[in-house]
Amino acid sequence: SNEHRVIVEATPRIPLKAGGVVSSRNRMDFRFIDDEYSWRYRNRLMIEKALKVKSFDFSPWARVEVYYDHKVTKWSRTTFSGGITIPFGKHYEIEAYYEHQNDTSRSPNRQVNALGIALNLFF
Repeated sequence: SNEHRVIVEATPRIPLKAGGVVSSRNRMDFRFIDDEYSWRYRNRLMIEKALKVKSFDFSPWARVEVYYDHKVTKWSRTTFSGGITIPFGKHYEIEAYYEHQNDTSRSPNRQVNALGIALNLFF
Protein backbone atom coordinates (compact mmCIF):
# COMPACT_ATOMS: atom_id res chain seq x y z
CA SER A 1 0.00 0.00 0.00
CA ASN A 2 0.98 3.64 -0.41
CA GLU A 3 0.86 5.87 2.69
CA HIS A 4 1.43 9.60 3.19
CA ARG A 5 1.22 11.30 6.60
CA VAL A 6 1.07 14.76 8.07
CA ILE A 7 2.11 14.71 11.74
CA VAL A 8 1.45 17.32 14.42
CA GLU A 9 2.80 16.78 17.92
CA ALA A 10 3.45 18.55 21.21
CA THR A 11 5.38 17.21 24.20
CA PRO A 12 5.18 18.91 27.59
CA ARG A 13 8.03 17.86 29.91
CA ILE A 14 7.66 18.12 33.68
CA PRO A 15 10.71 17.87 35.95
CA LEU A 16 10.28 15.77 39.10
CA LYS A 17 11.65 16.64 42.54
CA ALA A 18 13.54 13.34 42.57
CA GLY A 19 15.48 14.46 39.49
CA GLY A 20 13.63 12.63 36.74
CA VAL A 21 11.39 13.95 33.98
CA VAL A 22 7.84 13.00 32.97
CA SER A 23 6.77 13.76 29.42
CA SER A 24 3.46 13.37 27.62
CA ARG A 25 3.78 13.37 23.84
CA ASN A 26 0.47 14.10 22.09
CA ARG A 27 0.54 13.28 18.40
CA MET A 28 -1.97 13.45 15.55
CA ASP A 29 -1.30 11.43 12.40
CA PHE A 30 -3.33 12.57 9.40
CA ARG A 31 -3.03 9.58 7.09
CA PHE A 32 -3.67 9.04 3.40
CA ILE A 33 -3.40 5.30 2.67
CA ASP A 34 -4.10 4.35 -0.95
CA ASP A 35 -6.14 7.57 -1.39
CA GLU A 36 -8.27 6.83 1.70
CA TYR A 37 -8.14 9.44 4.51
CA SER A 38 -8.04 8.56 8.22
CA TRP A 39 -6.50 9.99 11.36
CA ARG A 40 -4.96 8.59 14.50
CA TYR A 41 -4.29 10.16 17.91
CA ARG A 42 -1.39 8.87 19.97
CA ASN A 43 -0.44 9.74 23.55
CA ARG A 44 2.88 8.56 24.97
CA LEU A 45 3.56 8.97 28.68
CA MET A 46 7.24 8.58 29.58
CA ILE A 47 9.33 8.78 32.75
CA GLU A 48 13.12 8.96 32.63
CA LYS A 49 16.02 9.85 34.87
CA ALA A 50 19.61 10.75 34.00
CA LEU A 51 22.13 8.89 36.16
CA LYS A 52 25.90 8.79 36.43
CA VAL A 53 28.06 6.01 37.86
CA LYS A 54 31.67 7.18 37.98
CA SER A 55 32.16 8.55 34.43
CA PHE A 56 29.34 6.48 32.86
CA ASP A 57 26.22 8.49 31.94
CA PHE A 58 22.93 6.72 31.20
CA SER A 59 19.19 7.26 31.47
CA PRO A 60 16.77 4.41 32.27
CA TRP A 61 13.21 5.03 31.09
CA ALA A 62 9.73 3.51 30.87
CA ARG A 63 6.81 4.51 28.68
CA VAL A 64 3.28 3.58 27.69
CA GLU A 65 1.62 4.70 24.46
CA VAL A 66 -2.06 4.44 23.52
CA TYR A 67 -3.52 4.90 20.04
CA TYR A 68 -7.01 5.98 19.02
CA ASP A 69 -7.68 5.02 15.40
CA HIS A 70 -10.44 6.90 13.54
CA LYS A 71 -10.69 4.10 10.99
CA VAL A 72 -11.81 1.51 13.59
CA THR A 73 -13.31 4.14 15.97
CA LYS A 74 -11.66 2.85 19.13
CA TRP A 75 -8.50 2.79 21.24
CA SER A 76 -6.86 0.13 19.11
CA ARG A 77 -3.26 -0.24 20.26
CA THR A 78 -1.27 -0.10 23.48
CA THR A 79 2.50 -0.24 23.70
CA PHE A 80 4.58 -0.74 26.86
CA SER A 81 8.35 -0.27 26.71
CA GLY A 82 11.36 0.14 28.92
CA GLY A 83 14.99 0.71 28.21
CA ILE A 84 18.17 2.64 28.69
CA THR A 85 19.72 5.52 26.75
CA ILE A 86 23.49 5.93 26.69
CA PRO A 87 24.84 9.22 25.29
CA PHE A 88 28.29 9.47 23.74
CA GLY A 89 29.74 12.65 22.34
CA LYS A 90 27.59 15.73 21.90
CA HIS A 91 25.45 14.44 19.04
CA TYR A 92 24.96 10.68 19.54
CA GLU A 93 23.20 8.24 21.81
CA ILE A 94 22.37 4.56 21.76
CA GLU A 95 19.03 3.34 23.03
CA ALA A 96 18.41 -0.31 23.97
CA TYR A 97 14.86 -1.34 24.83
CA TYR A 98 12.19 -4.00 25.25
CA GLU A 99 8.69 -3.36 23.87
CA HIS A 100 5.34 -5.14 24.12
CA GLN A 101 2.55 -4.08 21.75
CA ASN A 102 -1.10 -5.17 21.79
CA ASP A 103 -3.17 -4.33 18.68
CA THR A 104 -6.94 -4.83 18.94
CA SER A 105 -7.89 -3.23 15.61
CA ARG A 106 -8.66 -6.66 14.12
CA SER A 107 -9.73 -10.00 15.49
CA PRO A 108 -7.85 -11.84 16.87
CA ASN A 109 -5.66 -9.40 18.76
CA ARG A 110 -2.10 -9.16 17.53
CA GLN A 111 0.71 -9.00 20.07
CA VAL A 112 4.35 -8.25 19.43
CA ASN A 113 7.29 -8.55 21.84
CA ALA A 114 10.54 -7.02 20.64
CA LEU A 115 14.06 -6.12 21.65
CA GLY A 116 15.61 -3.17 19.87
CA ILE A 117 18.64 -0.96 19.57
CA ALA A 118 18.50 2.53 18.05
CA LEU A 119 21.22 5.03 17.20
CA ASN A 120 19.97 8.60 17.67
CA LEU A 121 21.79 11.50 16.00
CA PHE A 122 21.30 15.14 17.09
CA PHE A 123 22.33 18.12 14.98
